Amino acid sequence: MKQFDQAGRRLAEAMAAAFRPYLKAKTRERGYPSLDEALLEMTANHLKSELTELLGQPASVQRRSPLQVFQAAFSEPNRLLAELGTEPPARDPMAVRALPGDLYDLAPASSSELGEAVWEAHLAWGLAKAAAVKNPVAVLLTANLMDRSKLEPIFDAHGLELETADTFDRFEDLLARSPAQVVIDLTHPASEEAVAASAAFRVVAYGPHVDEDAMARARMLGANDVLTRSSFFRQSGWIVGGSV
Repeated sequence: MKQFDQAGRRLAEAMAAAFRPYLKAKTRERGYPSLDEALLEMTANHLKSELTELLGQPASVQRRSPLQVFQAAFSEPNRLLAELGTEPPARDPMAVRALPGDLYDLAPASSSELGEAVWEAHLAWGLAKAAAVKNPVAVLLTANLMDRSKLEPIFDAHGLELETADTFDRFEDLLARSPAQVVIDLTHPASEEAVAASAAFRVVAYGPHVDEDAMARARMLGANDVLTRSSFFRQSGWIVGGSV
């Protein structure tokens, strides 16, 4: 439990420190006007308080992810840009569904967009949380029964119970169990919707090597790892706590 608490504090500090530099880089990249520094500082301080509160809770009662808290902090910058009369950009429909209030496309889909320090802290926290939760589960979305039969013993060897969904409704129900890991078969018709719905969790997506568009969209929507089918089944480094 001590390791989980330490990982939470490290992640809260890393995310709070990344907020303003990330936002400034994003507004420059998109050609948006500069935002009031005092208000941004207040937003960053509030974000740090919210992250500290969330990550100080026991793993079993955390109902939001640190990434969701970070994403929610962009409501204020979005409001400020709207007040300045800034024209919102065209957004991908799946991004709109995942983050409907992010009119100016500011919030990151993954912590990997926030720099190496945040990414490493997020991974360490995920590992610590998986170790702290009793009977941790992984959730798989696929209609392929062979994939399920191949993956069950792999996850079992890593101490994770595998729960499988073949429909998006079932998949959403399983997310309520706060899985240590989410695995998504990109050949499933609801794969993009599933990636977008899983922002709170560590997501691995896999698909045919010839479907580069689907793999690129999965990355854009926030999947932590996107692998070709052959690589996915050849190695286990993508598993929480796994090794190649």
